[in-house]
Amino acid sequence: MQIKIEDKERLQIIIAEYSSLRLEKINRINIGYQMVAVFIGSIGLFVAERIDTMSISAIVMVTVLLGLAIWKVLVGVLNLATRIKNIEEILNQLSGMKLMEWESEWGSASHGLMKVLVPVSKRK
Repeated sequence: MQIKIEDKERLQIIIAEYSSLRLEKINRINIGYQMVAVFIGSIGLFVAERIDTMSISAIVMVTVLLGLAIWKVLVGVLNLATRIKNIEEILNQLSGMKLMEWESEWGSASHGLMKVLVPVSKRK
């Protein structure tokens, strides 16, 4: 037996997924900022103590691990952004108008993470 889902219910499910993905994206970005803050604080502690060969190699190791962790966070953010962009396209198509446009026009799914924000519709 298959349950029939009406169009309104489908839209509610899609919008709920959109909202939860946006929240997940915000949380992952915040985690990245927290990792950088902890890294800067730990470097400050190393420098405040003393700098020797052991602490320099520890700083290098922590830097590499932080880089890998931030890379993992950024890959997750881009994956979320891509799915959010897809949901925006679905909702815009279903509505027949451009209701949602953040990821498809301004967000990291259309620009990447390090580019200046110019809407896709205004790019040359």
